[in-house]
Amino acid sequence: MKRMAKPKRWIDRAFTSFAVAVVVLIWLALTTWLVVDWNGFWEMIVRMEPQIKGIALMLLFVGPIWLFFKLKKVPPSRQKELIEHAGVVYLRPFTVDAEAFYEFAQMATRSSERSLEQMLCDEMKVLGSVVAIGRPDDVLVRDGATRIYVGEGGDWQSCVKRLTARAKATILVAGKTPGLLWEKEHARQNVNPTRLLLVIPAASKRDREQMIKNVEQAFGIGLPPIAERLRVPRFVVFDERWQAQLLLNVYRGWVLHVFGLPLERLGECWKVKETLAPFLARVQAEEEVRARTEELKEKGI
Repeated sequence: MKRMAKPKRWIDRAFTSFAVAVVVLIWLALTTWLVVDWNGFWEMIVRMEPQIKGIALMLLFVGPIWLFFKLKKVPPSRQKELIEHAGVVYLRPFTVDAEAFYEFAQMATRSSERSLEQMLCDEMKVLGSVVAIGRPDDVLVRDGATRIYVGEGGDWQSCVKRLTARAKATILVAGKTPGLLWEKEHARQNVNPTRLLLVIPAASKRDREQMIKNVEQAFGIGLPPIAERLRVPRFVVFDERWQAQLLLNVYRGWVLHVFGLPLERLGECWKVKETLAPFLARVQAEEEVRARTEELKEKGI
């Protein structure tokens, strides 16, 4: 089956190109102002609000460097190495990708709020590099998982098979639409269940139920109900017989919320590392057993 394509991709590309042009023009304007009227420029900077000041200074000094690295995709030679040595495969609907300019705003305002992908990659990198298939129309690269690209009409399915066959773990992010159908079926048939982490993103009760329904239909198994009203990501792990278990979320004390929406930043009230600890410990233990077994085979024991 083919991955469901997001319609009107040219709109996304046009918007991103426009945003890049705006950043370049603002940088040129700020640079010109700095050269022509040095004193007036710095007086304006001093009077700015802290967050606006951060964005202005980042656009002026760090913006061009940031843009250069965001435009720099992984070269084909490096992509082959990533496929062969990927530690974790990150499969997700393209709609959950954080916008690259949101990541720039994070950096400019020194915000501690990270996207779900960033938080997952920070914790999962103990298993090795985290790799994902990039959108063919990506103009700017994303923080989080390293993207590899197969191009429009490329054989991305073979790429996913090679990645999951060698990876120590696979992350599958559920979506509200029946997209990722092939990936779900592939994970069900070919991925070791004890090395699969299913992610149910933060959503309303209705959307969360739809995500669970889509996974249950693709996997042909039942998932544990999520009674928690708090809109936070939840993780599901599996045993050897594909019996699903919901990981217990670990928080920093009480979490204040209104209609399920946390009043604190998710990264400040949710202990991601402790929440994922049972899954990571199991995968690392299995890797140690596998490594010892291969070592004994090489020695002929």
